[in-house]
Amino acid sequence: MNALLITVGSAGDVHPFVGIGRALKERGHRVTVATNDYFEPVVREAGLEFAGISPRETYLSMLSNPDLWHPLKGLKILLKDCFLPLTRPVYELVSGFNPRETVVVSSFYSFGARVGHEKWKFPFVSVHLQPACFTSAHKPTAGTPLPAWLPVWFKRHVLNGLEKIFIDPMLGPTINPLLAEVGLPKAQRFLSSWAHSPQKIIGLFPEWFAEPQPDWPSHTELAGFYSYDRKTERPLAKEILQFLDAGDPPIVFTPGTANPHSDQFFKTSVEASRLLGRRALLLTPHRSALPTVLPDGVAHCDYLPFGTILPRAAAIVHHGGIGTAAQAMAAGIPQLVVPMAYDQPDNAARMERLGIGGSIRPAKYRGKEAARKLERLLTSREVKDRCATISGKVDFQRALDTACLAIERTLENHEVQVIDPCQSQF
Repeated sequence: MNALLITVGSAGDVHPFVGIGRALKERGHRVTVATNDYFEPVVREAGLEFAGISPRETYLSMLSNPDLWHPLKGLKILLKDCFLPLTRPVYELVSGFNPRETVVVSSFYSFGARVGHEKWKFPFVSVHLQPACFTSAHKPTAGTPLPAWLPVWFKRHVLNGLEKIFIDPMLGPTINPLLAEVGLPKAQRFLSSWAHSPQKIIGLFPEWFAEPQPDWPSHTELAGFYSYDRKTERPLAKEILQFLDAGDPPIVFTPGTANPHSDQFFKTSVEASRLLGRRALLLTPHRSALPTVLPDGVAHCDYLPFGTILPRAAAIVHHGGIGTAAQAMAAGIPQLVVPMAYDQPDNAARMERLGIGGSIRPAKYRGKEAARKLERLLTSREVKDRCATISGKVDFQRALDTACLAIERTLENHEVQVIDPCQSQF
């Protein structure tokens, strides 16, 4: 089997696909990971074939936009500057593979993969990393201005209207001309319906984190949390080991690898750790966001594998990325989430309901308030017990095996008459 894995976004979006790809290769399959050139070293390091779909400079330029993390402007920027420009390149990449031997596995916003599936009849799997990929009138994602007491039919009407007014006009002008060009009917309801594979959807989160709703696609399978760490076989640097061994477990602070505009986050984090009398470990590849001088008891590292470092931490403060959240759950430590945009508020709300963390809006993330919330999380027996319970439920290997088996079965069960791209007029 050939597996073409297509993903767009930051490290949190790419790393799970690399991990799945490596597992598929170990199961005897040929694997190609297609993403931005920035992540080529990560893919090659895992021993996988790489296909670039956008230049490194595009990714870096996107990160430089401070509005990328704006709760309202961010999605429009991602669609306009990142996801939509890749529609044709991804379609052309897919068209170079044999649909009789290849399964296409893509992330939610890889629209060109959906076009390739419709045109060439490739077996097609959508992999959704977070529950927010699903639109539901029964249980809308956190932040959606729809009270739970409203009737489902009314919420469905509102959600459909919002998509028709705001989302479809952004996506249609790019996707529909390509569909017409290759002889396919135009689409609508792009995010709630069309972007999902009509054959198989894998959710990389468990049912106890997000129960499937009646209006989710029926061919959705929840594999459970999976998170891929780079270089887990390498020991931690001597300096980090010395820091960890020198005192009590630190609080880890990270706003995510894709956020260079985090000066205030780290300033507040250092202040909160001082107020608590706790040591702190700051994680970011963007050193310009750090305070000029770090006080005693505060260390920094560009990157550390969460699977190695979090079991030695007291807690973590982060942006609410699903991969970071899953690693913290596996480590059994409390989480304080500072959600900015996208799926982050919904992830934060789910962790609060589980009793394993809290959240604080970025505008209110200041030293005293952060310290107050962290103190509660760190001293609560109930939070400690809940974290231990949830940790016992997280099984990355089982989730990986489930996802790989679902991908393999999608190709095995694929009986649609395929079209040879090399013999088509389009």
